[in-house]
Amino acid sequence: MKRPGIVLAHGKWDKPPYAIGALADALRAAGHPVLTPELPWSLARLYDASFHDALQILDAATQALRRQGCGQVVLGGHSMGANAALACARRHASADGLLVLGPGHFPDWLHQQGISTDSLARAAHAVASGEQERLTLTDVFQGRPRPVRIPPAHYLEYFAPDGPAVMPDNCRHLEPLPLLWAVGRADAHFDLGRGYAYALAPAHPASAYHELEADHIGTPQAATALVLAWLQRTFPEPT
Repeated sequence: MKRPGIVLAHGKWDKPPYAIGALADALRAAGHPVLTPELPWSLARLYDASFHDALQILDAATQALRRQGCGQVVLGGHSMGANAALACARRHASADGLLVLGPGHFPDWLHQQGISTDSLARAAHAVASGEQERLTLTDVFQGRPRPVRIPPAHYLEYFAPDGPAVMPDNCRHLEPLPLLWAVGRADAHFDLGRGYAYALAPAHPASAYHELEADHIGTPQAATALVLAWLQRTFPEPT
């Protein structure tokens, strides 16, 4: 039987080999089949597909690993990819475990801070008016706003404070499954802590929350040894 397959979702505005690249290489070297699909929030794509389309891509990747003979598949990601992994696990129930590394993209927080308020209103007006052309709206990376050209309907999916990308809500609706959550102490959103979303997920004896000496971009590589040990402990090979 193959070792568990791993689907890793990259972060916002990232490009190959992605910040998850070193971790993906280490997982492959340890015998895990790994897929790292390009997702709509890559630097090359900038939201050219909806959030739900992205979840379909991740679900399809988990199913592809099962067809390759993986009896167990762990779904994970970094930054916005970690956010999407949670959302996919909630809606598709296609994973046996979750890796959340330096989670990012906080639609609820952005709305509370007033950062996305104007863009949400403009996107909603455009959708109500039947407009589909990309608008210049506000995105955020590690607390720093940046204008992006994005279809208004896509913006509402990604950024609505009650939409599908809100991590606390997705954690509340997960089925119980092993969850490894790691965040760097130099991450701009480190202070949200385990209470923001991790603590809302159903308890599981294999779940764990870790703080690492890393910044946001460096979290996946810094978590390599932790991830490998957790996988070996949580999904031991049959004797």
